[in-house]
Amino acid sequence: YFGFLTLGIFISLIFWMIFFTLGFFGKNQILSNSISAFIIVASLFVINLLAIYNFEKGIKIRTYDIESDKITKTYKILQVGDIQYGSVSQKYMENVFELAAKQNPDMILFVGDLIDFDFYKEEDFNFLQNISIPIYFINGNHEFYHGKDRIASYLDKLNHVKILNNERAAYNKEIDIIGIDYCTSENQLTNRLEKISLENDKLSILLYHEPKAVEIGVKKGFD
Repeated sequence: YFGFLTLGIFISLIFWMIFFTLGFFGKNQILSNSISAFIIVASLFVINLLAIYNFEKGIKIRTYDIESDKITKTYKILQVGDIQYGSVSQKYMENVFELAAKQNPDMILFVGDLIDFDFYKEEDFNFLQNISIPIYFINGNHEFYHGKDRIASYLDKLNHVKILNNERAAYNKEIDIIGIDYCTSENQLTNRLEKISLENDKLSILLYHEPKAVEIGVKKGFD
């Protein structure tokens, strides 16, 4: 409903911009009431159909090769985020993780916004017990809105899920994964990054929900 409403407002704004532009040149009689109604309704219908199609056609997996002298073997790391369960169904959430697991990664990095409503239950995430791949999880702004302590209490019961709340996790002695909890300001994020100490001989991966203060992470020495 939110997407439908947003697109409706967007289309209406464009229409009125055209209408007043035509009026400026004395041509807005071109758009009669019936023509105007048809344009708005048809545009809303077509654009929403395209949006639904774009959502339903599935997730595209993008692959990047990253080289580093700090590691001695090849790792496959899968990153996913912004599922926003609540805006999407539980089945959709399960399908995303199933697709992630099918890639046979060494680890899954979940970079926030697993949930997007207040009515989730512990059993909604029981399907994660069937995934044996290590999952490193950080909070996004939607966890911040909808009870990050509650979702953390559910995920903490899963042995292979590690919540990184301004914490570090070591993987196979060669990789350090540092997860920063969602911050309400860039200054807060900067202060948390400054408190992190890195081991220069390990490949360091920074997990944060939004692409803020990226340059600070680079200066800090994150790979």
